Amino acid sequence: MKQKVLISQRVPAFFRKPFFEYLAKEVDLVVTSGEPIEKDSIKTFNCLSNGQFVKTEIIYCFGGKFWFDKNWKKNIETHRPDVVVLTPTPRMLSNYLVVKYCKKHSIRVVGWGMGKMPGMRRFQALVHQLLAKTLVKKLDGMICYSTAARDYYVTTGMPKEKCKIAYNSTDTLESEILFNKLRYEKELRERINNQYGLDSETFKVLFVGRLTRSKQVDALISALECFEPKVELIVVGDGVHLNALKELSSLMSYKVVFTGHKIGEELAELFLASDVFVLPSLGGLAIHQAMSFGLPVIVSVGDGTERDLIDEGVNGFVFREKDWSHLKECINVALMDKEQLKVMGRNSLLKVTRDVNINNMVCLFIGALTEND
Repeated sequence: MKQKVLISQRVPAFFRKPFFEYLAKEVDLVVTSGEPIEKDSIKTFNCLSNGQFVKTEIIYCFGGKFWFDKNWKKNIETHRPDVVVLTPTPRMLSNYLVVKYCKKHSIRVVGWGMGKMPGMRRFQALVHQLLAKTLVKKLDGMICYSTAARDYYVTTGMPKEKCKIAYNSTDTLESEILFNKLRYEKELRERINNQYGLDSETFKVLFVGRLTRSKQVDALISALECFEPKVELIVVGDGVHLNALKELSSLMSYKVVFTGHKIGEELAELFLASDVFVLPSLGGLAIHQAMSFGLPVIVSVGDGTERDLIDEGVNGFVFREKDWSHLKECINVALMDKEQLKVMGRNSLLKVTRDVNINNMVCLFIGALTEND
């Protein structure tokens, strides 16, 4: 008989759907989630092909700084899980009630999270850490996105032996299919260049992600002005900052194209038509997705997963946070040698194929639930 697992999420983020569907092949899975607020600028899903998706009612408090799942008790009583997996944040106020209820009814409750919240000021981060301790120490175990997340949760009171890592992964099975389908298409780059009016002689720098201020795509656009060797920037995504970014790019002397939100084969083509992926600020899964299509990656401090994904100088570079001169140095080093750039891309693909992929994530996740049993 399969273990019954209820995963509670604030938002049904679209990028999580593949993982839930693969996980549901191994466990009896129920995912509960509410609606995002407008400022989230996040793509969502409303059904699962494997497993059960249940819409819950999230109440937002204090301008969206805190949340409460109005149906938390109903969801647990209706589905009677063996284990509840929740995002271990004190900002979800109902988490405390979930933990208390689960302890009373002998239901295991496990956290699953990224660790330190990126983008917080020092005082905010300290307060959040202190509040997190009041929740984390009550959990039966923790599943961490990365080694950085594990280290963080140890500081909030979770014993290291109860912190298990399930490295965060995109749908590498889909990526592999698309990669093998498109990689030998000789006219792919020419077709993409023609579609977006790009120059075949320039290096293509790619960004993929939500277009919000925190992503600092504006800093990337400015950093590439008057860059040598000549580059063009492809920006994939949508969000509240789009118009401001378009206005900024119109002032640049080089080409910046905005493709909008892309998924599937259309997104795969843009990965394969690019030379290097750059993430100037927050993010994690986009790095992994770029690597799964054989791209070298240049990133800054993000959600901590970059520490596990990037081997400095081997498959990419990590530049100092908000140090745009250092970013330009890293891009310049990467683009200096075309052959080495290809080697770095192959190293990215190898790391995903061997270590950080969706199969391993599912196995490690289930293993963590079993070890915490």
